[in-house]
Amino acid sequence: MPIEMTPFSFEEDTNLVDINTLPAATSKAESQEESKETPPTSTKQAPSQAAAIDINEQENEEDDFEPVYDILGKPIVQEQKKEETPTSVEDSFDYKQFTKYLIEKGTWEDFEGSDEIDLNAESFAELGQAQAKRQIEKAKIEERESRDVTTNQLIDFVSSGGKMDDLLANIKEQRDIESISIEEVDGQEEAVRMYYESLDRDKRWIDKHISKLKDDDELADEAKFSKDKLVEVYQTERESIVKEQQEIAKDRQLREQAFIKAVKSQIYSDKDLVDRDKKEFDKFVYDYKYQDESGNKYSEFGKQFLEIQNDPKKYYKFQKMIKNFDAYEEKTKTENKAKAEVFSFIKKNAETTAGIMGELPQKENKKEKVLAPFRFNK
Repeated sequence: MPIEMTPFSFEEDTNLVDINTLPAATSKAESQEESKETPPTSTKQAPSQAAAIDINEQENEEDDFEPVYDILGKPIVQEQKKEETPTSVEDSFDYKQFTKYLIEKGTWEDFEGSDEIDLNAESFAELGQAQAKRQIEKAKIEERESRDVTTNQLIDFVSSGGKMDDLLANIKEQRDIESISIEEVDGQEEAVRMYYESLDRDKRWIDKHISKLKDDDELADEAKFSKDKLVEVYQTERESIVKEQQEIAKDRQLREQAFIKAVKSQIYSDKDLVDRDKKEFDKFVYDYKYQDESGNKYSEFGKQFLEIQNDPKKYYKFQKMIKNFDAYEEKTKTENKAKAEVFSFIKKNAETTAGIMGELPQKENKKEKVLAPFRFNK
C-alpha cells in the first residue's frame, strides 16, 4: 500500500514530530530554552553566509558609531583608522643610514656622493663588495709601504718568474759596499778604488789619484762620494733587472692568452664534436678548480697530466703517443671510420634480411573474456 507524502510547509497546522519524543531531545530543548538570548552558532558556514555576516558586522559597527560633539555642540568628524599594509624587513631597513654609520666608524671608506646615494638590498651588496675589494687593495699597499725598497723589488722579481739567486747577487754586492766604513783611511781608499775600478780605470791611475787626494786632504769627501755612487749603481742595476723581468712576464702572459684563444678556436671549430661536447672539453682544459698547497691552480686536464707525470707506466705511454703523435691521430680516425663502416654494413644487411624473410609472425594476443552484464531475472 503506497504511503501518502505530505508536502513540507512552515504553517502552524502542519503535523510535526514532537521534539520531546526524540531520544535525548529533552535536555537539548531545555538548554535551548535557557540559551534563547544567545543561540549557538555553527563554526562552519557557507561562503554566502560568511559574506553576509561580514557585511552585517560592518553595518553594525557603523550603526554603533557614536558621533562626538565639540563644546558648541557641533559634531566632530572622526577619521576611521586605515589598515596599515605590513612592510618587509628589506623595505623598512635604512641602508643609507647604515652605510653612513659604517663610514663614520671607519669600517668603510668614504666615497663621492655617499650623502646622495639611494640604496636598496642589491645596490648595498654591490657597494659592500666594492668596499671589501678596496680594503684588500689598501692592505696590500700598506703592507708594501711597511717593507723596504729592496724587499719589494725581490718580491716583484720572483712573482714575475725570476730566480731569487739572480737578484740576491746584486743585493749582496750592494750590502758589501754599504758595509765599508769610511771613517778610517783604509776604508776611504777602498771605496775610492772600487768606484774607479767600476769605471774601468787602470790601477796606476787610481793609485796616483788617491795619493793626490791625500795630499789635498780630500780623500774623505771623495770616499763618501764614491760609496754613494756605487750604491746608486747597484740600485739602478737592480731596478733594471726587475723591470726587465716584469716585461718578460707581461709578454709571456700575452702570448699565453693568444695561445689559449687559438686553442679554443680549434675546440669550437671541431666538426667531430657537438656543441655540448665542445663546452665540456673547454671546461676540462681551462676550468681551474683545483689548487695545491702553494696556491697553484689546475684544471681537470692539468690534474690528470700531473698524475701521468708521477706514474712511470702512464708517462711511458704518453711518451709513445707523443713520438708517433700524427700516426696516433690517423690511427684513431681510421678505427672510428672502420667502426662506422661495420655498423653501416650490419644495419644494411639486417634490412635486406628482413626484406627477404618477410615479417616475422607475431603472436596473437589472447582475447580477454568479456563478461555479460548483470541483469535481474524476471
